[in-house]
Amino acid sequence: MSSLSDSTLASSHFPNGRAYLDQYCKYVPESFALIVLHGTRLMTNDLIDHVHHMKNAGLFPIILIRSINPMNPATLSSERMVHTATMHDSIDAKDAVLKCKKMISQSKLPIIIDASISFEMHYLLINQLIDGLHTHKCVIISEKAGLYDESNNRIPFINLRYFNSELPNAFDRDLILAFKMIGKNAPHCSFVITSSKCLLEEMFTIKGAGTYCRYFQIDTHQSPVSEKITQSVRSIIEDAFNKPLKKDYSLRSLASVYIQSDHDGCAIIEPLDQSLNYLDKFAVRPLAQGTGLGKSLWLKIANDFPAIIWRSSTGNPLHSFYEKEANGYETTTNWVIYWKGCTELQAKKHIQSIEQRPSSFTKE
Repeated sequence: MSSLSDSTLASSHFPNGRAYLDQYCKYVPESFALIVLHGTRLMTNDLIDHVHHMKNAGLFPIILIRSINPMNPATLSSERMVHTATMHDSIDAKDAVLKCKKMISQSKLPIIIDASISFEMHYLLINQLIDGLHTHKCVIISEKAGLYDESNNRIPFINLRYFNSELPNAFDRDLILAFKMIGKNAPHCSFVITSSKCLLEEMFTIKGAGTYCRYFQIDTHQSPVSEKITQSVRSIIEDAFNKPLKKDYSLRSLASVYIQSDHDGCAIIEPLDQSLNYLDKFAVRPLAQGTGLGKSLWLKIANDFPAIIWRSSTGNPLHSFYEKEANGYETTTNWVIYWKGCTELQAKKHIQSIEQRPSSFTKE
C-alpha cells in the first residue's frame, strides 16, 4: 500500500499538485476521469490507494474493468473504497452514464464491469462513455508505465492527430489508433497509459509517468480578432511567461493567431515581407507543458508558415529546442534571433528591426 498521506496532492511530493487539483475540481464531477483496467489483476493496492486520495480530494474517477469471466463485485471493494458501486452484465452506455452521475452525486465511486469479448466492442463502450460523460481524461492502467519504442525507451507523448502506426507492438498500435478515432470527436479528452503505481505521478505532475496522448485541436484566427480571443491570448502568454504584458499590448493587423481549443497554448505570426513571417509569441501554459501541445502547435505553424524568424531572450529554457528547429541563429546583446526556411541573407535583412522591437512585457 502506498505510504502517501491524504494531503499528498497538495504536498511537496507533487509541486504542481494543488494547481492540477484546482483545475480538475472545475470540471463537472463525472467528467473528471475514466480509469480503464484490462482485468481485475490490475486492481492493485496502489491503485485503490491512489483512487482513495483522489476521492478524499473531491475527485470521483469512474473505473471500467474489462473482464470476460463472471465476477463477484464484492471482490472489487476494499476498506478504502467503502462507497463503491458496480454495474455489470450487458451494458447500455446511456444507462451507464446516468448511473455514474447518480452514484457520484451520492459520493460513490462507480465501477463498471465490461464483459465485451472483442477489442472493438470494448472501445466502442469507452467512446460512448467519454461522449456521454464528457470525460476529460481516459487512463489506461498497464503493467508498464507507458508505451515503449524499439529501443525500449518510454514514449512520453503522442499527438494523435499525426499518428499513423509508428509503434513496434501490434496491440499498442491498435490502442493508439482507437484513441485517435475517439479523440478526433472528443478533442477535450486526453488519453494516458500508465501503471497503477504511477497513477498519481502521471496525473498530478508536469513531468508525468507514462505516455500522454491527445488529439490537439488548434484553431486559427486572423487579426483583428474578438475581445474574447484577445483576452484569452493575453491570459495564456502571461501564464506561460509568468509576467504581465504591457497594458497597450495588442495584436498587429494581419497577424495570424493560433489558439488551442482548451486555451492552453497560443502562437502569433506576423508578416514581414512576401516570403518571411515573424513569430511574435509562442506560449503554453505551465500545466500543459510536457503534454506535446507545444510540439503540436509548432508543427501546425511550420506547416502553414515554412519561412519564419523569431527572437528569444537569452535566458529562455527553449533554446535547445529552437536550435534544433532553426536553420540558423544570431546572438545579440539581449536576444537570440532564429530563422527557419529562409537563407541567412534573407534573415539578416530583418535582424536589426527585430532586435529593436520593444518588449511586450512590463519587465523582462
